[in-house]
Amino acid sequence: MDWRGDRKVIGFKTEYGEFYYGDIEELIREYVRIDSVDLIFTDQITATEPSIYEIEDELYRVADFHSWFVFYSLPEKILEITELQKFRFRWQIVAIDTQRVKYVPVLVFSNGEPRLYSKKREVLFVDKYPETCELDKESFRPTLTNAQILSMFSRGGHLVLDPFAGYGSIPLMCEKLRRYWIAFESDREKFKEAVRVFQLNNVELEFF
Repeated sequence: MDWRGDRKVIGFKTEYGEFYYGDIEELIREYVRIDSVDLIFTDQITATEPSIYEIEDELYRVADFHSWFVFYSLPEKILEITELQKFRFRWQIVAIDTQRVKYVPVLVFSNGEPRLYSKKREVLFVDKYPETCELDKESFRPTLTNAQILSMFSRGGHLVLDPFAGYGSIPLMCEKLRRYWIAFESDREKFKEAVRVFQLNNVELEFF
């Protein structure tokens, strides 16, 4: 891949999804249809600029009438959820990381009244999905945890949006679980690492 070009948008396609590098708000407007997304699943911790709250209008515009909005957060950031005005808070899932002796809150919001596709859970244990290569980075979300969340809030054939995809752990599990997905990342180094994550997991990529 040529990183020296002056193209505004670069990325890759897989069997089930597309991953773009560039300006997140512009990418959402250009590549995500209104009312098309069944689940927005992302990581508030990797979001720098814009923040989740700054793009709420764009996320709400593309969310289906009955859809979920789920994201990893930090204990010290939980009070910031009052900044979300259009999505309704439902509950908090606690993801317990026994190796690092800490927990990560996973905050669940909704638009309308979407259904659950597996048993409602309030506690998850951080772990790795079988036969999956992960990055040894704290902000790389464990793949089994992602899989459990995807199974709870979506089903095969649904469209999942990750606006702050980071190193690609959520899109990777969408691919493995056969969810259609679209992901964005504005940090070039994280995007390059996400490419490596997909290649390490033997996912065929078509670059553009």
